[in-house]
Amino acid sequence: MVFFCLFCVGQYSSWLGHHQDILQNCVHLCINALSNPELIQSASIALKELTMENRTYMSKYLNEIFPIIKVN
Repeated sequence: MVFFCLFCVGQYSSWLGHHQDILQNCVHLCINALSNPELIQSASIALKELTMENRTYMSKYLNEIFPIIKVN
């Protein structure tokens, strides 16, 4: 189920840029999924798509993303 949610987040990343209240929840979903070995690939792709489509808004989440990248 989470895999499908991550797929949808990636596919709707452009739309999510216009709905920042939902974008925040999607970013946190991706960040939490990065700690699960079964979801890390899907979460990484979704996070990449979100970042590419919403660079300005994603800068708010860098402090949450960078520590995870260092660990993994």
